Amino acid sequence: MDLETRLTDAYTYTVNELEKNLALAEVHAKQFETDPFFCSGCLRKHFILVEGLADEGINFTDNASEKMKFQKISQIMKIFKSKLPEINKDAAYEMADKLRIIRKSLHSPPIILETIVSNPISPTEKHLNTSNPNNILKENRNRGIIMDVKPIAWITGSQFVARGIQEAEAYAPGEVVPGVSYKTVINIVGGLGALLATLWGKTPKALTLPLAVIGSKLLADEVTDLAKKYTAPAGAVFVPRYAAPVSFAPSAELVKVD
Repeated sequence: MDLETRLTDAYTYTVNELEKNLALAEVHAKQFETDPFFCSGCLRKHFILVEGLADEGINFTDNASEKMKFQKISQIMKIFKSKLPEINKDAAYEMADKLRIIRKSLHSPPIILETIVSNPISPTEKHLNTSNPNNILKENRNRGIIMDVKPIAWITGSQFVARGIQEAEAYAPGEVVPGVSYKTVINIVGGLGALLATLWGKTPKALTLPLAVIGSKLLADEVTDLAKKYTAPAGAVFVPRYAAPVSFAPSAELVKVD
């Protein structure tokens, strides 16, 4: 077998393998939403194979147009690989369309490939980080759940913290001024501080929700208690929200001793 025949066979084999891998990649891109982690792994594999085949194909032809076509395909695959960690469903469908165009370009002039190189995937919001399997698995596992459990846990825990702060009267009894207890001052100042902390640019994002819950809970309860205390009808007995428990044990005066 002479060199020209061997090159022709190698070129034919390369084009056939490119078509297969591009078609498979197109299918995975269209099915991306069903299993992002699995499909992104398969897409990466096919992109690597297409890139390698295109790089080899350059050596199997003397046609300048064909060489350019292989170079463009290799370049596009490198771009697609770099985009994988940030694609979402819409971007995956767009990628599938462009993979179909690339596959059809194997038997047509390479001019259209230049448009794909200049605009491989439209800018998309990072919807799913496919470079992290844990994110994908969590996304699939939580599918169908109305609300993520993390905000619920933060809110619940924050309520407990707020309640603990509200019990400050046990540790700081007495009044700052007549009618205003240390507990009231601590809770109002603490509530304002927690709410202001949510507006501070350096507050970690994970703490914003808990601080907002704690601050709003402290302020709402204390302001409500103060409003009831000072607007209650004359003669009404005001019982603080967190008053000390009433003892029902009989007093010494009521116990008859023989």
